[in-house]
Parts: sequence; C-alpha cells; structure tokens
Amino acid sequence: MPHPIKKNLLNSFVYQQLTHIITNSEEVKKSVIQFFPELLKKCVIIYNGVNPRPYEKKVLSPKLRVGNLGRLVEQKGQQHLVNVAKYLREQNIDFELLIGGKGPKYDELAQKIKNEKLQGQVKLLGHIDPHHFFSQIDLFLFPSHFEGLANALIESLNYSTPAICFKTSSMPEVIQHKVNGLLVPPLDEVAMAKAIIRLKDDPKLYEKIQSMTLKTVHDKFIYEKAIKQVEAIINE
Repeated sequence: MPHPIKKNLLNSFVYQQLTHIITNSEEVKKSVIQFFPELLKKCVIIYNGVNPRPYEKKVLSPKLRVGNLGRLVEQKGQQHLVNVAKYLREQNIDFELLIGGKGPKYDELAQKIKNEKLQGQVKLLGHIDPHHFFSQIDLFLFPSHFEGLANALIESLNYSTPAICFKTSSMPEVIQHKVNGLLVPPLDEVAMAKAIIRLKDDPKLYEKIQSMTLKTVHDKFIYEKAIKQVEAIINE
C-alpha cells in the first residue's frame, strides 16, 4: 500500500541494512522515500504479474454490462458505483451492474442499492470466480481510492476488458487514458458514468481500447518477467 514509512529510529536502522527495497509501483516507491529520501537508490520497481490469456474480442452488448470485482471495503469505493448506476438510470441507459466480492461493507451496500430502488439493475454476486465474472461484462469499473498496484485492474486487462477508474494513486500506472481504458477525476461519480456512456455511444473507441488491453499485459505485467527480475536481485 502507498503509506509512508514512519520516520523513527527503528525504521531508520532496519531500512539502512537492506540492499534492495522492492516496490510494486511508482506510487509505493514515493511513499517509501517520502520521509527517507536516502532510500531512493535502494528502490526497485517490480510490477505484479499475471499469466497472459488469449485475446478475446468483445462486442458491446445492447444491454450494457459493467462490473466490479474486489473486497467490499471502504478503500475499494464500491459505494460510488451505486451513484454511478443511479445516474445511468436517470439517463435512460439500459444497463446491468454486477459487483463481485465479499467484505464488511456488503450489508451497507445492499441497503444502499435497496434505498435507491436499483435491485433490478445492480446485483451483488458475492464470491465469484474471476473467469466467470469477466466473461459476463463489457466494462470493468474500478472506483478504488488508493492501491499499491491494483491486481483487479491487471486482471481486467488480462481478460481483454477495458476499464474505467479514478485517476488516483497507482491507477495511471496500469490504465492509460483512451489507450487501454479511461481515467476520470478522483471520486467523480458523474464523470465515471459519463465515461461509460461515452464508450457505449462510440463503439469504435471501445474497440480501439479493447484491442490494447492484452498488449498492456504483455508489455508490463507478465508474471514470468517479474520472477526473473526478483531472481536477478537475489543473484547479484
């Protein structure tokens, strides 16, 4: 997580003994050196990796299918998705929002969906296999407030699924705007909803973005490459 290391004597002693500090994003590296700038030379970024899947071309469904997969906690921001769904309904968009995962915010989220009378359009799936989940959706929505490096975003790209997320924390290290997804201002629910509508109304842009999803995985997020980077550090 991108949380700064506390400046105290114990941390000063411990971190000075290390030869390398592996971080999984530029954002985490910044948090390491925020109070310990002298550790910069020890930091090495090694991105989380996945085993790449075959490319699967997707075509937008007449009834737009969007979804989120992750632990239901405050940090992950699924509460924003209910307001996104509310806006889409107000714009008369035919859609279905699927939210997979469990966590302490489940009951609160379910009540919010009920209060907004969105039960017919927003579904809480609970625990679900990622392969089954990504096979059902056209767009992946990621309203997380912060991440060390978002495995869920990488998985969405690995399943050839364009993502829309808040431009915050390490998300721009995974998603490039209008290249493999769309970035919207942090915590801006209306902007996220409008980005969904934009892709729905522009199939060519959707197709262009979708064609770049797996290329991003091959360029930056291969598991085997990450292992070799770690091995190289061990063998120095």
